[in-house]
Amino acid sequence: MTDIVFVDTETTSLALDTEIWEVAMVRRDKNNKELDIVEFQIMVEDLSKADPFALRINKFYDRYNEMHAFTKYEAAQQIVMATRGAHIVGAVPNFDTERMDRLLRAYRFLPDWHYHLIDVETLAIGYLKGLTSESYPYEFKLPWKSDELTKAIGVEPPTEEERHTAMGDVRWAMRIYDKVMGIS
Repeated sequence: MTDIVFVDTETTSLALDTEIWEVAMVRRDKNNKELDIVEFQIMVEDLSKADPFALRINKFYDRYNEMHAFTKYEAAQQIVMATRGAHIVGAVPNFDTERMDRLLRAYRFLPDWHYHLIDVETLAIGYLKGLTSESYPYEFKLPWKSDELTKAIGVEPPTEEERHTAMGDVRWAMRIYDKVMGIS
């Protein structure tokens, strides 16, 4: 079994060509031992394509610190080192990997994470489906609400301070993964 890396990014919009401004990753080995915790901000050079609503949701103006932000090249190096050969785990992880892929390739790096992404929301649905019976009914209606799924499996959603921060969302994904996989 390969290592896993819990990943989340905060971006300036939901568009594919958006800028990543915050990244958090926690890498675990096959025994679920935490090997590395990486959290950083990336310099944002142009907010002209940013979505003001997205910036409010992820508290950009309250939390962004240009003085301590990595250059995009430094960020790409950190992402390559933290994710090499690992399975990526997160809530809708393709959102993060598609944007990280663009950043890495812009600086001539090649993404080297495993191509099978692990979505904790999908894991939670499967877990709930396995539990569902007459004694534990759960209604599976789209769109799934992540807070509702989280509570249904017995995990606390993030607090308002954690929500829509890269590390807060990584920790939330870890709690879901650990519950579903039976890791204490």
